[in-house]
Amino acid sequence: MGYLTELPAEGGRRRLRVDNPVDGTEVLTFSVANAADVSDMVARARSAQARWARTSVADRVKKMHAALAILVAEHEQFISRLTAETGRAPLDTLMIEIYAACDSMNFY
Repeated sequence: MGYLTELPAEGGRRRLRVDNPVDGTEVLTFSVANAADVSDMVARARSAQARWARTSVADRVKKMHAALAILVAEHEQFISRLTAETGRAPLDTLMIEIYAACDSMNFY
């Protein structure tokens, strides 16, 4: 896990910075969700789940394989970001994060 630093609030929102635990470089800065944001996200998630529930197994498999193809094609970008955020070695990130995700998406 990267180091988190609380920054001055902006627009009434808390802000956090994630730093690479190995070299201290900034990985990203983000605003923390407020209650209204969370409520909106929950509503969107419920809507998405309702659509997913109506999706046939065959279509779900197609979508998972499409997601798998993206992860495989762009694995170096994912490894770079996850390595920066966690401080893990790239090979560890590949084995722990990427392979596990690929295995899960390819299960069916």
